[in-house]
Amino acid sequence: MELIRKRFALDLQTFAIITLILGNLAQAFSDVLVKLIGPGFSPLQYMLLRQLFTLLLLLPLMARVPRSAWGLGAWKWHLLRGHLCLLGGGGMMLALTQLPLASANAIFYVSPLLTLPLAAWLLGEKIHSRIWLLGGLGLLGVLLVLNPGDFHLAGLGALLTAFTLALFNITGRKLPAGMSVVAALFWANLMAMPLTAGLAIGHWQPLDWRLLALIGGSGLMQLLYHASCFYAYRQVEASRIAATEYSGLMFVMLLGVWLFAEIPSWNLWLGVALILLAIHWQRRLR
Repeated sequence: MELIRKRFALDLQTFAIITLILGNLAQAFSDVLVKLIGPGFSPLQYMLLRQLFTLLLLLPLMARVPRSAWGLGAWKWHLLRGHLCLLGGGGMMLALTQLPLASANAIFYVSPLLTLPLAAWLLGEKIHSRIWLLGGLGLLGVLLVLNPGDFHLAGLGALLTAFTLALFNITGRKLPAGMSVVAALFWANLMAMPLTAGLAIGHWQPLDWRLLALIGGSGLMQLLYHASCFYAYRQVEASRIAATEYSGLMFVMLLGVWLFAEIPSWNLWLGVALILLAIHWQRRLR
């Protein structure tokens, strides 16, 4: 990653923002694949299969990571982060299969707003008053997007996803400085698997190749997203880049129109405009 940044002569904040935007594009495609799975499939079985696919993708990469970059001494943080992924992934599938893409993601994007107070609480970061105003602008955009009818079980699942995602990003700063991104993702998935398997076994449903392809593709896109978050939040303070994650809302809105004929209403357009404005102002902060 550092070679790419230096090749294009980008400062750390700019490169972290670009990395997060690309990660959110991958996340948007993951959301589309999950929505295509449909509401009848068990979220627990989905999470177990996604963890298996992720571990299979990471295993050959993990074999190339030096032992010094494995970060095994931080096993408690890997355990916590793995189970945050389990909770958030289950809530995400529940929301995406029962809500429009843009509505579900509008609730997911409460996550960057939660990142700011969590960073101040857990990491001792100082939050400037302008950051709070910027976060308030983003929150206003999210509220404009939301539909009050979305606050049922699926809406609560989306809120759970937002909270666990914010914690996942923040706790990445607690891992050893020299730890590999691959190792961080590998241990998180591996350590959550016993509980996931125990919960999923009682909800097992028949599988076909279409479902396996959708779950595997979703797992790959999620992996790219988490890797982008891990890198970005390790390089730059959360308060300087958190609002960049709102870019994903624009991506899912466009994909919702294109693939599912989910035509945005005026409040969705206005909300997204405010969110993108918050991203622009965040970029100007130094």
